[in-house]
Amino acid sequence: MVITGLGELGRRLVQRCVDSGVPVCAVDTEAEQLEDLRKQGITTVLGDPGHPDTLRAAGLAEARIIVITIASLPDKMRICIAARELNPRIAIVATAAGSTDRAWLHEFGVAYICDALDEMTDALLRSIRSGL
Repeated sequence: MVITGLGELGRRLVQRCVDSGVPVCAVDTEAEQLEDLRKQGITTVLGDPGHPDTLRAAGLAEARIIVITIASLPDKMRICIAARELNPRIAIVATAAGSTDRAWLHEFGVAYICDALDEMTDALLRSIRSGL
């Protein structure tokens, strides 16, 4: 699995994958974000995840899943295009920042779209219901 974007969400996801025994390669444009992961023995690639050469170095051609946690919708679209070029069967998972992101990501072939606000709302509602 390839995870792009190492903000707080991406770093947490990488760590949970590692803790669960899921092999992962983290891709980011900032070396500092990758350094701590590299020290833990996690495979990392420095570069633009919207560029086919970067994704090729991350092993995307053989991967089954790519997760896109980058915030910018245009960057997400570029990554989707590059990922499909290298691996037409790749399952793409991405975060959305609302209905517009969701609609565009769907058009770009994202298999699973996680809308953070929807997910948090569902979790809050579950907490409320369990407390009643």
